[in-house]
Amino acid sequence: MALFPSSGQQTRSDPSKAVLNTTAKTGARALESKLSYRTINVPDESRIPELLVTRDGAPVDPAE
Repeated sequence: MALFPSSGQQTRSDPSKAVLNTTAKTGARALESKLSYRTINVPDESRIPELLVTRDGAPVDPAE
């Protein structure tokens, strides 16, 4: 997924790459509707120093 937005940004200001830019935008829109999103919300009053949220075994940065 990251490929399409990256391609779109890299080709946006180059008129010779307009077709690639359009393809990147179209691909990103098509994939976006198929993505799943998860929100993890831990209220401040429920947080403990030992709390560790993981995704696929890897710690999730609280800023994410």
